[in-house]
Amino acid sequence: MKEHQRYFPVKSQNGELLPYFIGVRNGDTHSLDKVVRGNEKVLRARLSDAQFFYEEDQKHTLEFYLDKLKRVVFQEKLGTISDKIERVVHITKELVELLNLDPTTARATIRAAKLCKFDLMTNMVNEFTELQGVIGEKYAAIFGEDEIVSKAIGEHYLPKEAHGQLPNTVSGAIVSIADKLDTIVGCISVGLVPTGSQDPYGLRRQAAGVLRILNHNKWELAVEELLDIAKKLFKDIKVEQEAKPDISTTLDEFFRMRATYLMRELEIEQDIVQAVLSDGINIFYYTIDRAAVLAAKRNEKDFKTKEEALVRVLNLAKKSEETVINIEQFQTDSEKQLYHAFLEVNEKFTEFEKRRNAEKALLTLSNLADPIHYFFDNNMVMDDDVKIRNNRLALINQIAELIYRYADLTKVEWKQQF
Repeated sequence: MKEHQRYFPVKSQNGELLPYFIGVRNGDTHSLDKVVRGNEKVLRARLSDAQFFYEEDQKHTLEFYLDKLKRVVFQEKLGTISDKIERVVHITKELVELLNLDPTTARATIRAAKLCKFDLMTNMVNEFTELQGVIGEKYAAIFGEDEIVSKAIGEHYLPKEAHGQLPNTVSGAIVSIADKLDTIVGCISVGLVPTGSQDPYGLRRQAAGVLRILNHNKWELAVEELLDIAKKLFKDIKVEQEAKPDISTTLDEFFRMRATYLMRELEIEQDIVQAVLSDGINIFYYTIDRAAVLAAKRNEKDFKTKEEALVRVLNLAKKSEETVINIEQFQTDSEKQLYHAFLEVNEKFTEFEKRRNAEKALLTLSNLADPIHYFFDNNMVMDDDVKIRNNRLALINQIAELIYRYADLTKVEWKQQF
């Protein structure tokens, strides 16, 4: 009614569909009864067609539809839809293992991945394309599939637009990510990178969908890890890939742009977005949490001296790549104090990082501020003695590596305190 005839369906107060519709006529009331009968006739014919397709589709099996997918091309260099399903199943198995799902849910999720595209070959979807996934869920249930499986088939297309509904089930979310990763990595691997307004495969929307699902479910999955799974798969099956530009760099930048867009929608300022994304997206929900903590801390007067110490370390670390520390070459108490403070903070920071506690992780880093100030007040880092200089730079660089794990604080435009 809505898509084909532009009619308004009528529902009851509790949302139940009623056997009525509303149409709009451009004109007066002349022969209005004929207009009504004409519209009813057209709608009755459309509904009759749908019922016929619905009944005909059920005369076949799931295997019948899956077999037909072997003859439908997904993309010239990426094979058929059947080939795509095999890849989606592979990625799904990897995700199931990473998330350590219980055996029942794991089996159902993998089964859903195998069946997720079967409805593309049905009469209903061929006639009413907007029903892909929707009719798949209905038919899967009719064909006796588990509720988890049928629900995941319906949800794996979600979200369908930028702010669209996300999958409600774990299985639906996993298959959705697997399907989207296959499309994104596959298309970019063969050179189909979106440019300007051109994005025929909807890769930007799908990448945003992957990130939104990861954030919504608070999954401990690094985006880079997921991309590696898909990249390795395409390499193993020897898909003919574009030589230039570097696929990994293109994919990383592509997802980073989508992450930036989503974080800006959350009203996180650009400098902080760049700071937390400097080392990659990693675990997306934790990256967002780190950004929120930095956004709050930048305006705190008490954090000013701590920020200055950490940023000073990062600035100096750019002067050398030395990282091997020799404790026997420490010349002053301030060097030794900073080193021992670093060891203690490193241990605590790593623990809070594992717990994804962004606020405590940053507060732990800030405990280095006083030892850092004391160190700079009492030492010349660029000492004339090469061994002493390199040892001090090594200490600075190791502290910098720890800070970078949280964010590149040099990119933050810290509020000036007067």
